Amino acid sequence: MTKNVIFFVHGVGRHADGWARAPGGPIHALKQAANQYACFQGLDLEDLLDMVEIRYDDIFDAHLKQWAELADELKLSPASSAAFNRVSELLRRVDDDDNLFAQYGGDVILYTAFKLIARRVRLKVNGVISQKVTEALNASRHQPGPDPEFSIVGHSLGTTIVHDSLQQLAMNDWLPQDDAELQQSGLDDKQRAQLGQLMQNPGNNPYAVGNFKWDGVFMVSNTSRLLHQTSDDPYKSLVQPGRAIRYFFNIDHELDPVSKVKRFRVPTSWNRSRAVTVEVDHVHEVNIHGYAHYLKRPAVHRLIFRSLVAEFSNSYNDQARELERVFPKYAPEIEQKKARIEQEMNQLKQDFENKSLSRLRELYEKLQQFREELT
Repeated sequence: MTKNVIFFVHGVGRHADGWARAPGGPIHALKQAANQYACFQGLDLEDLLDMVEIRYDDIFDAHLKQWAELADELKLSPASSAAFNRVSELLRRVDDDDNLFAQYGGDVILYTAFKLIARRVRLKVNGVISQKVTEALNASRHQPGPDPEFSIVGHSLGTTIVHDSLQQLAMNDWLPQDDAELQQSGLDDKQRAQLGQLMQNPGNNPYAVGNFKWDGVFMVSNTSRLLHQTSDDPYKSLVQPGRAIRYFFNIDHELDPVSKVKRFRVPTSWNRSRAVTVEVDHVHEVNIHGYAHYLKRPAVHRLIFRSLVAEFSNSYNDQARELERVFPKYAPEIEQKKARIEQEMNQLKQDFENKSLSRLRELYEKLQQFREELT
């Protein structure tokens, strides 16, 4: 049986291999949500849907390690920039704890301030995508039924990386040095070879508009308007309905301050029947920004199941709507903390809304400190 394919891209923080299937990860969250529906009983969700995690934070780790090894030379180099100094200062403050560095917004600095690092991240993401799409399409030719559909979900910083990567893939927009950097991209041999073919033949792009279309792009806590590294901003790029994709889902939590810094709003010029905004308001844990916290909501996971899983028929879609209607705003275990969480998140939204990129790193730090305080 041909299965549709969905990719998951993480946000800030350090993620080991298997991160998406671990508790708190998006695949784990969707499997938990699937248990509510009879159409999934007795099945593993992965029996019906090809779920692919994409990890790019190893690119950040590799650069931080290299910089540490070259620390003396870098201190004397004229190439040492204000951004490098910010990275160094943040690392000192967190005692070289890579995960804390990331959760305090260090990954945002690395992606937005260092073009080489951003290129390698996009190479990693697009290498995984290209190899998997090619593999799935080749396999489907030997099976009955239609070709698989492809969707992708990004979270937080990952929404920016999804946008930038899909824009690059649709345009086949590679720089000359990208070919040499394939060896530093963290891809395996098959992924490098597949991406290398695209880079060597830019005039024949299978991912160009008209040749390939993503079925759904799900942006969870969308940061792309603030952080994008493409020449076209997300309002004008190819990553919109009618161009490189069919459906665009902008998923936001009313209390999430991260998505409110230069907030993404679906433009009125887009096809509004195919560009959907989903706003949620539940408080089931201290980290309301969390990937799993978003996906557990029926209003969110219903869209993924409905789009990609044929077994999720109209009756189950109706069930999900009913589950959404009665979905509790507060989880019992958060009852004693809910007022404090709402107060803090509303204050952070007010303090940081429409602020600059440089302030976003400070926001991540405040969020992490608040989570540590309440958990």
